[in-house]
Amino acid sequence: MRGLGRCPIVEPVQRLFSGFPSRLPGAALLILRVVLATHLFVQAATELKALAQPVGWDVAAMIGLGALLIAAGALVLIGFLTPIIHAVLAVALVGYAAAHLWTLGSAYIAGVACFAPVYEAAIAASLVLAGPGFYSIDAWLFGRHELIIQPRVPSGLDR
Repeated sequence: MRGLGRCPIVEPVQRLFSGFPSRLPGAALLILRVVLATHLFVQAATELKALAQPVGWDVAAMIGLGALLIAAGALVLIGFLTPIIHAVLAVALVGYAAAHLWTLGSAYIAGVACFAPVYEAAIAASLVLAGPGFYSIDAWLFGRHELIIQPRVPSGLDR
């Protein structure tokens, strides 16, 4: 607690977020979140569509990966717990790209699909650093709020 009158719980939560820009910067962050969420949904659909012809992957693992991608896409889209979700997502996407490079080797490097998880990780990392923006659940829950304290009206009972 730094000073009198500060709530000790709000301060650490406020430090978790870098800012909640509105207007055009907030719209730009919303666009980044929509693009990232859309690509995560497409990736989930691709993983779930591959269930028809599994190639070495366990079916339960493919369903789990698809469900995780859908959940991550939904959290990214609504902007909930942005720094935590996007940091985990950035690390997971880099690991996803590294796993595909490891298993498929140089044939995968030649394909453009190799770079998609890296681009997604870059977008997720930029959203960690920039914050969720004004148009998010985080801004509604943890953003700056104006508190209006009404003056006390003296009554005949207070003495």
